This record gives sequence, structure tokens and C-alpha cells, in this order.
Amino acid sequence: MNNRSNVTTSVNDAKRILTAMSVCFITMFDKKYGNVQSDVLIELMNNAIEGLLPEEIDHGLKEMCKQKFMPEFGGFRALCEEANIWKSPEDAWNEAIQYEKMSINYINTVVKKVSDSIKRSQGDLLLQDKKYFMNRYHQEVELERKLGNRPTLYIRQNEKNYQIPDRIPCNKDEAKIHLDRIRHLIKG
Repeated sequence: MNNRSNVTTSVNDAKRILTAMSVCFITMFDKKYGNVQSDVLIELMNNAIEGLLPEEIDHGLKEMCKQKFMPEFGGFRALCEEANIWKSPEDAWNEAIQYEKMSINYINTVVKKVSDSIKRSQGDLLLQDKKYFMNRYHQEVELERKLGNRPTLYIRQNEKNYQIPDRIPCNKDEAKIHLDRIRHLIKG
């Protein structure tokens, strides 16, 4: 997908969100934004939703209409991010530690990228500062969001006793990717 297409999608999403806001919160929306040009509102909302995935925006729209008060643009983004498409820094740290301890054979690729870079530059991940890891992870997720990337899984394949876990917590897209990898492993 080229950059122009991403911009168009974001503008269309911004218009859709603003329309939903104006319908769900008629009086509040008109009072707050009635004198603001629509192009300015679209640009501001477009900036607020930059990097969000379509399913995150859909989640935000559903949650927004349940609110008692109209959210600010940043508040709308927070509603979208509650969809938990990307792991929280705390969950990412826990996953990295489990992976390091060989408790699991799969890991989010961004979590792996951050933990590998920390291990290369500073040694054993288990001895590193949790806050430092979480800050680096947050930065990487923001970069991945700006690139329009989705979370994916890395599966450790160099283990002799590799077993596919009974359940891997993930969203629908991750599940499809995992299923394709399992099919690839079975075919050999």
C-alpha cells in the first residue's frame, strides 16, 4: 500500500469519526466545534489517529458512543488503543522474560527486536532494567504504528523439542499468521 492510499484512508477515517462524534454528541459537538472549519477538524483528527489500525478505530467508535461525554481527540485515540492490538509495555516485558526463560516458544516480533537489541548492547536481558525495556518497546511500537505495521509473532524453531502450545493469546490476524506457520511446520 502506498503512502497516498494511507493518507486517503486516514482522512476518510477522520471524517467518519467526526461524523459519529457529531451524531452521538450533537449539542456538545456543535458547542465545541461549531465555529471550526471542517478541514481543520479533519486535519486535527487525522493527526490524532495516525498509525491506528482499522480495527482499533472501529473499537474506538463503538466505545465512544457508550461514553457520557464527548472525548477530546486524544481521548478518542485512547479509546481506540484499548482494543489492545499491540501489547502494553508491561505485557511485552513479561513475554520477553518468559521467552528468555524458555517458558514459551513464541514472541511478538517487536518484543523480540527490543530484547535482542538490549542483549546485544547490554548483555543478559534478565539483568536489565525493566523500565528501560518498556521505554524502548513503546518507542518501537510507535514506529511500527507510523509505518502501518501490525503485530506479528516470531516462533522459536531451533528447539529440538519444539511443541506448539495449546493456546497462544492473539488477535484474529495473529491467529491467521500462526496457523499458516503451523501448516508450514507440518508440511516440513
